[in-house]
Amino acid sequence: MSLTQAQIDEFRAAGFLNVGRVYADDEADALRDRLMTVIAGTSRGRAEAVRNIAGEDLEAERDVVIQVVNTWQADDGFRVHLYHPEICRMACDLIGTDVLR
Repeated sequence: MSLTQAQIDEFRAAGFLNVGRVYADDEADALRDRLMTVIAGTSRGRAEAVRNIAGEDLEAERDVVIQVVNTWQADDGFRVHLYHPEICRMACDLIGTDVLR
């Protein structure tokens, strides 16, 4: 999916861009399951860090915000995610290049 100039301008103005769904339901479910194993510490590898960035004084479990650093190091499924063709195409559009390394 290539981005329009209007979408690129919106990203530059807002700092983010909602392009809608990129993953099919089964792909999203598989990534979610893999993420849960990384957070639980049961994946084959280890992320650089897994921590709650919302702080210690939480009123409810819903206030938890988990940050996982370098998820691709913990699970090969996320390494594949790094090279998702649609995401890479949009990244190229946003930075104005034809090649990502």
